[in-house]
Amino acid sequence: MSGPKTTQSPLLRLPLELRTQIYQFIFDPSGWFPETGDQDNRAIYDTLPGICRASQELFYEATPIYLATCAAFHTSSATTSRKIFKFLSRFPDKDGFHHVDEFYIWEPLTNENKSSHLQLLFRCVNLEDVTLFFGCDNMLDGESMDKYQQSFELYCFQDSGLHYRPMGTVDEELARLRNDLQKLVTDYELDRLLAMPKLDGVEFNFSTVGKDGEEFRHHLSPMLWKWAVEVMGQRYGPDYNNGAIRTGFLEDHEFWAF
Repeated sequence: MSGPKTTQSPLLRLPLELRTQIYQFIFDPSGWFPETGDQDNRAIYDTLPGICRASQELFYEATPIYLATCAAFHTSSATTSRKIFKFLSRFPDKDGFHHVDEFYIWEPLTNENKSSHLQLLFRCVNLEDVTLFFGCDNMLDGESMDKYQQSFELYCFQDSGLHYRPMGTVDEELARLRNDLQKLVTDYELDRLLAMPKLDGVEFNFSTVGKDGEEFRHHLSPMLWKWAVEVMGQRYGPDYNNGAIRTGFLEDHEFWAF
């Protein structure tokens, strides 16, 4: 006695090449992979296009194509990064992690949350552009946005080579900044980040940590920018576009100070 008959979806009876074209037509190439915050584990699946949730077969066939059309991925917490990592791990790397080429980490990085964020970041080996925020307890090493003045910064640079008035001598301040830069690069594996095979651009930001975190102009920002430009210039040559390294401020002081 034969078992119950099953009806295959008309879609799945089409050739794979034609199904792929249908998926590409359905998905919005300008959309971002949805940010689900710290909701339950099903939140990511619930935000997928309906066709990706229609059946297990369609999930594994259509979702990689959807991931490839996402313009960017972003996360605002270590919890979300862990969930995205777990979700992408359901696919072979070429169908999941390798489709991520632009990533924004909105949560300021700290020693407490960096492992979750960096684990996800470094698994996405085809990254071309990344935006990061570094977390600080306070603004003692910088200026709040409401006090920041670009003209004063350029004046200081012309006067001393620094973009602010140091408490001690210029040489002492430069030595301190170099030590701080090396610690930042080491703590957040920035040399490893800039060595990723397809990476072309990075944006570095600084923010205080906590519920009311606030972006500010960090004294280390110009030196970090210069370091990154030099690293990328050694990699890509003299024609590398310095503008691909960003901080949200004018950093090429030698060009702008006249």
